[in-house]
Order: sequence, then structure tokens, then C-alpha cells
Amino acid sequence: MLNNAGQVVGTAQGAQGPILNLRWEADGSFTRLADLGGLAHGTAMHAEALNDHGVIAGHAYTPDLRQHAATWDATGAIRRLEEPADFLESAATDINDSGVAVGYVGRYSTNRAVRWDRDGRATFLEELPDALRSHVYRINDNGEAIGEIAFSMYHSVGVRWDAEGKLKVLKSKDGPAGGSDINNRGTIAGVSFDPATHTYVAARALRCCDFRPMQGASPDSRIIDVNNRDVFLGSNKIDGKVETVRWDNTGGMTVLRPAPGTTDKSVYQLNDAGVAVGSSDRHAAYWDASGVGQHLPVESDIRQSYGTAINNSGHVLGMTVDWDGIRLATVWK
Repeated sequence: MLNNAGQVVGTAQGAQGPILNLRWEADGSFTRLADLGGLAHGTAMHAEALNDHGVIAGHAYTPDLRQHAATWDATGAIRRLEEPADFLESAATDINDSGVAVGYVGRYSTNRAVRWDRDGRATFLEELPDALRSHVYRINDNGEAIGEIAFSMYHSVGVRWDAEGKLKVLKSKDGPAGGSDINNRGTIAGVSFDPATHTYVAARALRCCDFRPMQGASPDSRIIDVNNRDVFLGSNKIDGKVETVRWDNTGGMTVLRPAPGTTDKSVYQLNDAGVAVGSSDRHAAYWDASGVGQHLPVESDIRQSYGTAINNSGHVLGMTVDWDGIRLATVWK
């Protein structure tokens, strides 16, 4: 994870040593993140989100191997977030720049979507009658969140909660819809049902909560990211081939092409300038407004690299792998 201050959260491990959870500052110095004394699946914690003030949200394990929602402050200290009475576990999935986190609390087979204020106090988000469980995935800086409510294993609906925790069901004129991301304008990116093909297609809701398909959206197209200028990154089938595409804020679509001399690509995220990052033929790359990939520079001893995140300063976070197989977290500036 990379924020707009240039801070990075991730893990490090020596040849035989334990997995260390760390936050790196923009100058390369690092802070080790505290835990709750437990260890599950080889790690003591999972970081899920990092805000622009360096506060981290996720979950950590206690010695009884239960997971509990937590945040980590600028010193790396951990704070366990409140779990309402009778709930045994929890996890935070996102945090905004005001320090408000969202996630879920669980007991047995039931999960409830919650919001934690900056002091760690939990509030249940509104549910629908007969709901079996609810999950919240993302929150923006205005306190608006998206997620889903399930009524059975086979039936769920996408929802948006406002800053007061009140919900609205996501929909399109033709049926249900679901959200995958929300920006600070309140625009929701996701999918909506297409009755003509009986599939879901890439769609957006510029105002809560009615979705419209993206221009030229094919059956089973998807959106994976939306920036704060309503530019979208996703996938779409064109001439029978699934392509990575960028839709601009007027709906126009640009296909993201591999870097010159390469044939394959993977693209993961874009910043508010519309620059996307990923890899092209096993080498880190970025895509500007032209849609043509350009490789990021690496040293001669690097055989593989990829970019995974980009901030609004244009810094790229990723990984490099040398010829001995050593993997190193890398930031391009």
C-alpha cells in the first residue's frame, strides 16, 4: 500500500527469519508495527488500508488465534477497535483521512457491517430486514461507504451507506447493481445487470444510487478502480478479446496497450491524473493518457519487476526480483 505522503505498508522477511510488518516513510526509514501477540498463517496481522496521515487499518491475531480489527498510528502502536457485546471477532477493511474505519464484526456464521470512529468506537451500519450478514468494503473521505447485504448464500444486494450509516440499495433501471469502489465525489464504480445478455456489465453511479452502463461495456466487463476525477480503470471485451481499458469522465474509452516490444500486460491502479500502473511482459510499466505502456527503469541485475500502486505525486510502488530470486519492495519516483 502507498499513500499520497509517500508512505508504504508491507512486510519484510530474511532468509530464515520471521515475517515483519512494517511502514516505510518517504525517506526510506521504517517503523515496525506492533501486534496483539497471536500468529496465524505465518503472520501476526494483516494491513488492509493506509490513509494519507499514515494511519493503518486491518486486523491482528490474539494468542487464541481470533482476529480483531485494529488501527496503527504514526509510531506503529496498535489499537484494538471495539467489538459490540457477544461478537467474537472483527476486521477493518478501509479507513479514510478523518480516521474513520469500516469493516465487520462476527460471531459464529454471522457478520455485521460496522463503522469505527477515530476513537475506536463501533456503530452498526443499517441493515435490511431478514439479512443474514453484511460487509462493507470501502469508505471515502466524506464517510460514504459501499458494501453488500446477503440474505442467503445465493442472494445478496449491493448497498451504499451515508455518513450517518443509513443505507440505499444499489440498482439500475434494469435490475440489481453492485459497487467495487467509491471516490470522494461519491461516484460509485461497479457493475449493473444487463437483461439482454443476462450478465453484469461495467457501470457507474454518478449520484447515489442508480447505475448506468459504461460506454461500450461488454458482457462480463468490470471496473476495478475509480479516481477522484471520475476516471475509471477496468476490463472490457473488444473484438472478442478482453482488454484493459480506461473510461474518462465523459464515458470515452481508451484501450491500454502493452509497452512497445511486448505483448502482454497487467494493470492494477490509477491516480487522480489518470496515470495507471502495472506490468508489461514481466516488467513494471505505466500508462498515460495515450494508452500506450512505458516501462519503468530498473538496474541491470533485475530480471522481473511490476508496479502495484501509484499516488498523486506519481510515485509508483511495486516489486523487483533480481537474478538470484531476491524480491525487494521498490518505489519509483
